[in-house]
Amino acid sequence: MIYTIDRETPVGGLTKASPEELDAIKARVEGLGIRCSASY
Repeated sequence: MIYTIDRETPVGGLTKASPEELDAIKARVEGLGIRCSASY
């Protein structure tokens, strides 16, 4: 499962990933033969 950040992180300046970015990552993982889900 992949998902974007939903709370404060220990490193400043991080931003949430867009649904499009998460879908692209999911597609790459699935291309390796690994089942994957994305939550937005």
